[in-house]
Formats: sequence, C-alpha cells, structure tokens
Amino acid sequence: MCHLQIALQEVTSSPPADNISDAQESQAALHSIMYEVLADQTMWAVCGRTAGVLTLQGGIRQSVTLDVMPLTGGFLPLPSVRLSKYIPADSKQPALKGIS
Repeated sequence: MCHLQIALQEVTSSPPADNISDAQESQAALHSIMYEVLADQTMWAVCGRTAGVLTLQGGIRQSVTLDVMPLTGGFLPLPSVRLSKYIPADSKQPALKGIS
C-alpha cells in the first residue's frame, strides 16, 4: 500500500485594491476546485474517495491523501488527477412548472 498525496494551493496576482469592491474581493478570495483521481484499474487499486471538492482561500494549501495499491510489478505511471472548476447547484433558481 502506498500514499498518493494531492496538494493544491491557489496562486494568483491580486488586482489593485481600488479597482474592486469588498463583495468582489471576498468572492474572488474563495474558489472551489473539484479533483478526480483517474487510475488505470489494471495497474492501481485506489482506496477511498477518488473525487471531491476542495475550497481554496487566500493561498492556504489544501491536501488530500489517498491509499493506492499497485496491482502489477515494475515501473508504473502514477494515476492522473483531473482538476475542474466546481460550480455548485444554485438552489435559488425557481423550479420548473409542469404543463398540464
């Protein structure tokens, strides 16, 4: 059994403070990133959650550690990690009405 550690840290250059409002600044300082571990199932057994959401805020480093087990011997390429911008479902949108 081995450990696969995923570490993410937001790296941005901040715009001048006089160009953005306080609301925009607080929204810009908080981002959600979805990660997915993509492993070849003939080479690796991944234990635990292979996908999740991390919130990146103000340069703080977030990390996730997964247990992985090699299924074959020799040199194995590491599992890939796909990162996507996470956009939560907006619960404030009105429900669709059925046509009767």
